[in-house]
Amino acid sequence: MDTPFLYYINNWVTLVIHTFPVMALFSQVLKQSCEGSSMKALPRLVRAKSWVQRCLWILALLVGLTAMSYQLAGLFMGYFEFSSSVNIAEIQGTPPFPDVTLCHIDPRWTFSKLETALSGEDSYTSYVHRVKTVENEYKESSDERRVLHNLRNMQGYLQNVQSIHEEGEKLRKTFILDCVVNTEWEPSLCFQGNGKNLVNTSVFIDPMFGMCVTFKVHREGTKNLDLLIYLEDEEQTQMEDFNLLGSSTSPVRHTSNNAARLVIHPQDSFPDIWLASHTVQAGKKVSVNVQATERSVLGEPYGSCITPEDAHRARDIPGFAINRHGYECYRMCAKDYIVQDCMCLDIYYASSKEDRESLQMCGDLDVNISRTIERMLCAEEVISGMDDSESMYAKCVCPTPCDQFVYEYTTEEMQWPHHIYHLSIYEQYVHNSSFAHKFKVYEDLLRLSKTNKTHAQNKVSKLDLIEKNFAEVKILNHQRTYFHYTESPLISPEALFGNLGGILNLWAGITFITIIEIIEFIQQMFVGKKRETIENKEAKKSNLINHV
Repeated sequence: MDTPFLYYINNWVTLVIHTFPVMALFSQVLKQSCEGSSMKALPRLVRAKSWVQRCLWILALLVGLTAMSYQLAGLFMGYFEFSSSVNIAEIQGTPPFPDVTLCHIDPRWTFSKLETALSGEDSYTSYVHRVKTVENEYKESSDERRVLHNLRNMQGYLQNVQSIHEEGEKLRKTFILDCVVNTEWEPSLCFQGNGKNLVNTSVFIDPMFGMCVTFKVHREGTKNLDLLIYLEDEEQTQMEDFNLLGSSTSPVRHTSNNAARLVIHPQDSFPDIWLASHTVQAGKKVSVNVQATERSVLGEPYGSCITPEDAHRARDIPGFAINRHGYECYRMCAKDYIVQDCMCLDIYYASSKEDRESLQMCGDLDVNISRTIERMLCAEEVISGMDDSESMYAKCVCPTPCDQFVYEYTTEEMQWPHHIYHLSIYEQYVHNSSFAHKFKVYEDLLRLSKTNKTHAQNKVSKLDLIEKNFAEVKILNHQRTYFHYTESPLISPEALFGNLGGILNLWAGITFITIIEIIEFIQQMFVGKKRETIENKEAKKSNLINHV
């Protein structure tokens, strides 16, 4: 009986006997492959006539492989950092004209005008009476009564007036008295009638800013947009206590509210009225010099941007919009979630005529009042879930367009208009308007100017009604060239393969042909092993026949 030691020795010998032919085959095929290899070091290593030459080529090969590994590690690390570079090109031509949005700085101006325009069953008084009647049907401390009580204000009123946007369109004509667009240095009226408008406008009601008007000028070569706006000064005559912090609970209208907010924003985007607006005061001529740049950025994995095609596919995802910017994006995101979860529009977010035609307002008083209460409570729950910044950022994706024009601007202001233009402004824009009664004094002076211009002008110079109620805005797009900033990968896939080939060939002489040689070597090993197996079977068969 064999001892354990002899047992292991016998197994090792048997393994060597069976393995040796494979090792011999491997050695033979490897030597043949190395002798004809495209890697310069391998043929010289195999054919070396002395051990000194062989050690030299082994050392060279090891140094090359080490340097190659180091550079390859740096190359792949750099590639997977997904860094980018910026190329700047100067483009000849005029950039697209931006969209321009104007909002009256005091929302109560909008509400008071709408309240005046609407009467009868649509009047504010009738609405409040209707809400109080329904409210009295519920207990004093109930959620239903609280919700209905919150609707007993101008915001609730606006949700229940079906013709609100038709009246808003009429109000636009009061707010914007004149509009002139300058294309290729040829001034033309924005609204020419018969559907041939050079400028498209859209009106939306924002509860924080009242009525807003967006001007879209999409004609190539547009240089100027000139707007004359009526701000309607209503001075506060009642005495009030001064407080540097102001009063948020009972705000008072002051002459400082006699202004408008101006927003310059990319085409077909929603304006960021909160953080990106400029105040236009009455009695001022504001010239806005626009500087546009085009920016093309990379998407994943280099950055976060969205193409128009991706935005179209994601248009139904709440908070996912390509045409919103800044803080306004998060406001409109909350609106989207209310639409998704509650199937209604919340008044505290801007809404357009198209929005109202497709969806019901959350505070719209149904015949079945429980549905109104259900929608309002649902909207409150959605808003409360987005109170903190962390939850808002998690729910709202506000991507940057991969290709967009970005507009920066500088402003210049001057006192406007000079008193020599007062009578002309009155005659053109005020004389036949709905607010002409406020400027009745100019009617007498206009008649006087027909007989005694000097005396009439002296009297006009002592008046400031025109200055306190009007402002002019000029948007200037006078660039003849603009810069196009284009992001490109610091290491593109093409550059990666090019650098990879250069490093492999420089340090080890490895080329595409070398890869084919490795495949050939593996194929020869399998073929040689298969041939050896067949020869062994034939030898055994021959030995068996001879033995018999």
